[in-house]
Amino acid sequence: MFPAWGQLIDHDLTLTAETKDPDTRKDIDCCGGGIGRHPNCMPIEIPEDDPFYSDKHQSCMNMARSLAGVRPGCRLGSRTQINMLTSYIDANFMYGSNFRTADSLRVLQSGLMKTLPKFAHLGLKPLLPLKTKQPDDGCIRYSPDIYCFLAGDSRVNEQLALGVLHTLTVREHNRIATELAKINPYWDDETIYQETRHILAALIQHITYNEFLPVLLGERVMEQYGLNLQKEGYSTDYDLNVDATIPAAFGAAAFRFGHSLLPSTIEKRSSTHALIGERKLSEMLQQPFDLYHPGMVDAYTLGMLSQVSQAMDNSITSEVTNHLFEEPTKHFGRDLAAINIARAREHGIPGYMAYRKLCGLDDMKTWDDMWNHLPNTTVKHYLNLYSHPDDVDLWSAGVSELKSPDSIVGPVFSCIIAMTFKRLKIGDRFWYENQGFQNSFTKGQLREIKKYTLSRLFCNTGDNIQTIQRKALLLPHFEDNPRVSCKSQEIPDIDLSLWKDSSNFEDEKLPASLDVFLAPYETYPPPKDPYSPPKDSYTLPKDPYAPPKGPYSPPKDPYAPPKDPYSPPKESYTLPKDPYVQPTKGSHVTIEEPFHPTIDLYVESSKDPYIDPTKSSHEVVHTTPSKVEFSKPPGFDQVVFNLIYDKRNKSHAILHLTDTYGVANNIDHYPERAVKLE
Repeated sequence: MFPAWGQLIDHDLTLTAETKDPDTRKDIDCCGGGIGRHPNCMPIEIPEDDPFYSDKHQSCMNMARSLAGVRPGCRLGSRTQINMLTSYIDANFMYGSNFRTADSLRVLQSGLMKTLPKFAHLGLKPLLPLKTKQPDDGCIRYSPDIYCFLAGDSRVNEQLALGVLHTLTVREHNRIATELAKINPYWDDETIYQETRHILAALIQHITYNEFLPVLLGERVMEQYGLNLQKEGYSTDYDLNVDATIPAAFGAAAFRFGHSLLPSTIEKRSSTHALIGERKLSEMLQQPFDLYHPGMVDAYTLGMLSQVSQAMDNSITSEVTNHLFEEPTKHFGRDLAAINIARAREHGIPGYMAYRKLCGLDDMKTWDDMWNHLPNTTVKHYLNLYSHPDDVDLWSAGVSELKSPDSIVGPVFSCIIAMTFKRLKIGDRFWYENQGFQNSFTKGQLREIKKYTLSRLFCNTGDNIQTIQRKALLLPHFEDNPRVSCKSQEIPDIDLSLWKDSSNFEDEKLPASLDVFLAPYETYPPPKDPYSPPKDSYTLPKDPYAPPKGPYSPPKDPYAPPKDPYSPPKESYTLPKDPYVQPTKGSHVTIEEPFHPTIDLYVESSKDPYIDPTKSSHEVVHTTPSKVEFSKPPGFDQVVFNLIYDKRNKSHAILHLTDTYGVANNIDHYPERAVKLE
């Protein structure tokens, strides 16, 4: 699980823009024949005696240069690269880094994100939506009828374990959004979505700094670089002058340490944690199609929770050094280790020795100086490969250097990674522990976020995960890290009731002028009596001696104008009074709609200073305190009037129209104008 979470966070921080074919969106071909070569080609030459590729008749490995970026201040200088993502930990791997991507992933209703309910009939939770546009971009498809998945980051299908984590985090977004909608029923889609995104970003920040970095760097480095979180309360470390740009050495070398940890196979386990199968890693690169089988999200999640990662050293599994992104018709792929070294050189990253100096470590000027910091066999290989110690590549030496007992990476990679995450923490105005900003969490909310763990994420979003170790990034151990029930208080969940909006109208007594009307069913008036007299413009006093109305009325005035035969019949909706409001007669509220010129609601109060009782409709429809008569709009089977008091805007009324599909449409009304239905 540890390398999978590291890759997820890497995809939240960096995505270097690469040269692509403008038509297919695939990598440009730098090893093909023909006249000339693309100016951004930088292929890797394969020697004739290569132990793997020699019998595959391959002499070239395809690689294109990263797109050239603009230097700060548009200054001339060496070539720089473009990071297509936001540098901060903000869950953009889920939501995207631009409005177009974010909107394409949203349902745009109830704050939810799009999903694929493929196994809803089995009671299983949904998968990610399908990538139907440019389906071959980052996806190896066996058939035109099968698709990879869509997420905020284009590399979601890079390996299946990554796709599993994407799926679980989107499920958690929708779970939290659904709960927030229940707690705050008057929040609109945008409010629910943004607050849920705010919470998810905070949870991912917390998991990364509370669970991931301490394992990666160790206690000493965490303390040295100020990466430890506040045990309670807010942080005061924010510095607006800190540049949180991701360093080139981080993205092109140091945070690629996880390639050394990748296993050759990915395990699948049952809900009892029994091994039920495994797949080669190379068969799952850009091929996440196992997830189309029911129960596989849980199976691979539980497999990662129990599977041992490879050791952190200079040995990389052949699944990615010989078979990286292997196409179905071939028996070889690309070499990830070779690409890492070539990419760092292409980006102009200095060698290993330069970063030892930068980090204040012992200088190594000769090969003899290396023996105490790198394995002997590695130094011997370097003697044959490099002419001078300063030429040693950063990534190669970084994965090889000796580690301290409580960390996974060595001192140089620890330094680069720790410096980067320190800047991400203190240079982020939206860091979840910050105080005094509009986006800051309350103390209670912050306390709930700090209770959350990665294990709780898996418990909340799995289909049938029943037990799990308390520390998900460490292997289970009956003493140090035992498995506990997902229902146990040892894995606490976040209490979302602390996000209840105090401005919701239930929290206060409503002004009498803003009663709540509800029409639970339709009633139909009797047919108009043709003999009833016309309504006069004069209001006649009620005759106390008049008999009650019967089924017949006096004959119709022969001089009254004829009724328009094409006018639609009026339907009445009974609206019960709010028993908690003591009405007094008074003002009017006017709401305009596209299917009827105006509806004039007669509200039994004149105490609200924000409703102008002098405003009247252009066409008055007769109303009473308990009934509203108007032409029912086509396609709507229920009309609900909610005159909701909003203490932030002081005057806010909403008309809900519920159609036959149960979809509510809103009309906002403000005192000086009528707002049409959007």
